[in-house]
This record gives sequence, structure tokens and C-alpha cells, in this order.
Amino acid sequence: MIGQLAFRFTDEREFRPEDIEIARALASQASLAIQLIRLAKAARQSAVLEERTQLAGEIHDSLAQFFTGIAMQL
Repeated sequence: MIGQLAFRFTDEREFRPEDIEIARALASQASLAIQLIRLAKAARQSAVLEERTQLAGEIHDSLAQFFTGIAMQL
């Protein structure tokens, strides 16, 4: 369960099956929107982590080349 969708009316009324079906459809659409937002956030975080990992690898390679050059000069 992601959340709760509530409707409030000032007067008492009877709900037709069509009204209940529309409310359920709205709840489903809201749930899908929330899930899409969560997936988009996860995708962004994944992309950031991938970029950081790539940058760390490039820094590691550069340092390894730098230290190899120093070792060869010594």
C-alpha cells in the first residue's frame, strides 16, 4: 500500500457503481504516478553512482600512471 485517497462530501449521498469505479481509477492513477516518481529518483541515483564510479576509476588510472612515471625516474 502506497497511501490513501479520501473524498469528503458535505452532504450524505449514495454512490453508484460508476462513481466507485471512477474513484478506484483515480487511486490507481495516483499510485502509478507515485511509482513513476520513485523509479525516476532511483534511475537518477543510479546514474550519479555510475558516473562517480567511472570518475574514481579514471582518477585511479591517472594516479597509477603518475606513480609509475615517478618509479621509473627513480
